Amino acid sequence: MPLDILIILVVIGIGGVVLLTWALGWARPTRLVSTEEVKNQFRLDHPELEIGKVMLSTDGLAGLLELSDNAIGLIFSFGDKFVTRRLTPQIVKSIEVDDQAQGTQVLMRLADFTTPKIHMSFSDRDVKSLLNSLTNSEAGQ
Repeated sequence: MPLDILIILVVIGIGGVVLLTWALGWARPTRLVSTEEVKNQFRLDHPELEIGKVMLSTDGLAGLLELSDNAIGLIFSFGDKFVTRRLTPQIVKSIEVDDQAQGTQVLMRLADFTTPKIHMSFSDRDVKSLLNSLTNSEAGQ
């Protein structure tokens, strides 16, 4: 088979698979629907930690948890799975919190090459006080 035809078939085949995946909804990210689900998903990776207050982002793609060891738990959607992180002041490079009329926007930069930056939106204004433990501890070092 000539190389030109083979290249065309490969491009059409890959494009067809991508289009089919999108059309069937298999490319949609998984969403968290309740604070109880946030707790349960976080406990899968960190069963030893006690969970206090839980905040769910407005789009259901992320959540923050107050943990018993004075750290903050982070859970976010990555494709059809969830990724969890235990955040301490050493891991967090910066946190930008912007209170707006429609909610609180959070941009967090981490010293983690697998998750360098995450953007979240919360309707709960208390997210700022939850994140203070990460920024105040860092300032005191």
